[in-house]
Amino acid sequence: MHAVRRHRAGGMNIIFADSILKMVPDEKRMMRNSVLLAVCCLALGNAAPALADDSISADVQALIDKAKNGDVAALVRVATAFELGQGAPRDSALAQHWYQLAAEQGNAAAQNSIGNELREEKKYLEAMKWFRLAAEQGNAEAQNSLADELLAGKRYAEALPWYERASAQGNAMAISGLGYLYDLGLGVTQDRHKGFELYTRAAELGYARAMWNIANMYGAGQLGEADFVQACVWTFRAQQYASPSELRLKKQLAAIVPQLEQGLLPEQLASCKRQAQEWPPSIASGSRGLGAPAAQQVPEPNTPAR
Repeated sequence: MHAVRRHRAGGMNIIFADSILKMVPDEKRMMRNSVLLAVCCLALGNAAPALADDSISADVQALIDKAKNGDVAALVRVATAFELGQGAPRDSALAQHWYQLAAEQGNAAAQNSIGNELREEKKYLEAMKWFRLAAEQGNAEAQNSLADELLAGKRYAEALPWYERASAQGNAMAISGLGYLYDLGLGVTQDRHKGFELYTRAAELGYARAMWNIANMYGAGQLGEADFVQACVWTFRAQQYASPSELRLKKQLAAIVPQLEQGLLPEQLASCKRQAQEWPPSIASGSRGLGAPAAQQVPEPNTPAR
C-alpha cells in the first residue's frame, strides 16, 4: 500500500502518493506493449486452414508468396495482417500458430510477441525466457518487458541494465521504469532528482504514466515544497495523453481531477489548464517510443500497433 500525504489547497484536501504510482508489471500485463506479431509460412509445414482467395488482398497474397520461400520479413508482415485483420481475415488463433514458428526461428519481434502472449496467460517464467531471447538480440520492447518481470520479482539489480539498454533506444516505458528505480532507490542509490529527470524524458516521449509520476512528485513535495499548480499541470497532461488501455491510470486521474478543480484558486486552475493545453510532447505520437498504429495497409515488420 502506498503511503499518502493529504495537502490543502484553496481550502480543500488533495491527496498525492508518497510512493510514485508507476505502472507496475502486473498492470502492464493487462495491456499489450506491442502488437501481437504472427507469421504464416506454408513452407514450414503444419499448414494452416485454407482461406478463400478473395478474402486476402493482393498485397498480402504477394507477401504470402514470399513467405513460402522463407522470407522472414514477409512472414512477420503476413502474420501481422492476419492478427490485425488488415488485408486478410482477422484470426488470432491462426496467427499464433505461425507466430510460434517464427519465434522458434529466432525472429526477435516474434519472440517478444510470444512472451507477451505467455505473460497474458500468466505464464511468467516462460514469458521471461522469450523476452530474454529477444532482449539479447536488442529488441527494446523485450528488454523493457524483461526488466518489468525482474522488477516484479524484486530482482532490482538485474532489472537495471535491461531498463538502461531499452532506455538507450528511446523506449519511453523503460525510461520511466529506470526513473522508478532511482525514485525509490531500488537496486541503486535513491536519487529523486534523477528519477524526476527520467520521468520527464519519458513524458516528453508522450508516456502518460510518467506525467502522472511527475504530478505525484510535485504534489507530495518530493522535490521540495509541494507545488499544486505543477501537480495539476502534469495531472491534466497525463489525462490528455493516457491511452484507452491505461484503465488504472485513467481511474486514478478521474479521482484526482475533481479535487484539483475544487481545491485550487480560480487563477491557479486557469494557469494549470493553460499550461497543460499549450504543451505537446517534444516527439510526435508516431515516434514516441511507445508504439503507434501503422498507417499502411500491411504493417512493416517490427512496427508495433496499439
